[in-house]
Amino acid sequence: MKLSMYQWIITFIAAYFIGDRFTRFVRREKTQSLFKCLTIAFLWLCIIAITDIPSFSSWISHMMGLGDKDGNSIILIGFVAVFLILLRMLS
Repeated sequence: MKLSMYQWIITFIAAYFIGDRFTRFVRREKTQSLFKCLTIAFLWLCIIAITDIPSFSSWISHMMGLGDKDGNSIILIGFVAVFLILLRMLS
């Protein structure tokens, strides 16, 4: 599988943020916890998987029972997640 330029860029950005969060956790900064470190790593690894493996989002929607092959269900779930995060931040 040949990766295009944007896939390499997203992979490097994600690796940077995962490494940064891990170093913050190792330094034992006050705002860092194991849960936050693992959550950030999981989210960025999902972004890498969706970017580098195009069929991954179709597989996720199929496993969730949505059966949508064009990725609209994953986009909708992403919008709902962002909306819930914003509501949580504002409350």
